[in-house]
Amino acid sequence: DRVGLQYQETTPLLTGHQDKAEARDARSYAAEAARCMAGLDTDGALVCYEEALALEPESGWLLDAYGSLLADLGRIEKAYGMFEKSIECDPDSSHIKYMYMAQLTPGERGIAMYRRGISLLESRRAESSQRADEGGARDASLKLCTAKCA
Repeated sequence: DRVGLQYQETTPLLTGHQDKAEARDARSYAAEAARCMAGLDTDGALVCYEEALALEPESGWLLDAYGSLLADLGRIEKAYGMFEKSIECDPDSSHIKYMYMAQLTPGERGIAMYRRGISLLESRRAESSQRADEGGARDASLKLCTAKCA
């Protein structure tokens, strides 16, 4: 059973990147991918993520978003590669890559991925608490609960 992550977590709709006539950068392609997903156009979203990654091939959040979509579409080998690259390029940016990898990786390595994802969430919650960011701490706590139940 998958963690059930939402694409909005990995690819927010970004203001200022929504006019198709403007010059395209990775964020505008990612925003377009999010719009495609909102319209259930997974093929369009895949193309947009590929275009974004052509511009920023080592972007952790793009690799996570593309990998999440690939995994949810059952394209496991390609998703696995995206998450591996994300871990290599941007290991501390998000727990999402680790939670997916925990599900895709058997044995001790899968368990280690799960633990790493949990550790990142615990760190985010502690950082938010120290900053007195109640909303951030609450969000991190909810994600932590979901992750521990996965």
